[in-house]
Amino acid sequence: MSVLVLDDEVHVIQAFTNDREVLRKVVERAISGTSSEFIADSKRIEAELKVPAPGRLGAAMAQIILNTLQSPRGPGTPINQLTRIANEQFRVPGRKSVLLFSPGFGVPSGMEYSWKALLSAANRFNVAFYTIDSSALTTASLNSEQVSELQDEASAARLKTLTHGNGTVTPAIAKAQDTAIDAGNAHGLRTLADLAKSTGGFLISNTRDLRGLGTRRGLRIFLIPFVDRL
Repeated sequence: MSVLVLDDEVHVIQAFTNDREVLRKVVERAISGTSSEFIADSKRIEAELKVPAPGRLGAAMAQIILNTLQSPRGPGTPINQLTRIANEQFRVPGRKSVLLFSPGFGVPSGMEYSWKALLSAANRFNVAFYTIDSSALTTASLNSEQVSELQDEASAARLKTLTHGNGTVTPAIAKAQDTAIDAGNAHGLRTLADLAKSTGGFLISNTRDLRGLGTRRGLRIFLIPFVDRL
């Protein structure tokens, strides 16, 4: 497994390894670390990987990461970043998998071709995306009191925005705003679902129980937590 973090760029914070303890610690850092830390880690690992790796498979796996980091940069969108990752998977044989933690993202107008290119690259190089709704994991980890407080704060902020200081908000306006927010969230999840379904994986949402993931034999997994701002 290899651990990457995507924000405005692709950062590798762990090269391929089968050391479970190392992976556990790196995943914890991916959750709590800062962008500046990820950049420093990625530069260090990139320099280390430029030293020839022993064995054909080791060299190919190192080259996957190097080329992903060094490939031409398009706009820093999840679609372009995931395409860069998928395009490099031809270097190793067999089925590869990407375990993708993300709160969801859309396909902006004008990027439909890029979206199709991502799906095409994944299928051409035998890459399955297993997508996990990270917003569901975050919400489910809160206790009921915390959830209630967050909902109250969100409602107050939404009302302040809608009233524009005049203190008047109609039920229709409030409902329209809630509907727009729900639709946006659903759209992001649909993208995750489509990415998984179109590449032979599946979406996991509304649960914190991830037992059994990554245990299928023959899978090589990229673990890619998305930062919340995406």
